[in-house]
Amino acid sequence: IAATRPPPARWSIIGTLAILTLLGVGLIHAESYRARRIALSMVAVGITCCFVILMAYTRPYIGQFSVKPDDLVELVDDMRGGAAAVTARTDGPSRRL
Repeated sequence: IAATRPPPARWSIIGTLAILTLLGVGLIHAESYRARRIALSMVAVGITCCFVILMAYTRPYIGQFSVKPDDLVELVDDMRGGAAAVTARTDGPSRRL
């Protein structure tokens, strides 16, 4: 599912697309300084969000946004134990949201 490291080509392609997008938006709004500044700021924030998401999910099993196997372990236990495991789990204390 996840590689240990993203291919270097991915980063270069994303960087190139980010630069081309910023240049395109800047050229479209070249007449108005204020419009160009606002548009470039919005695109820069969007590109930054994309980079953050890409870096956070490059290695999904470690770090702050890691995916834990708890639900899968519980599912396997339920499948092996059958109805007894489900009954035992539901008889415990109720969870409040």
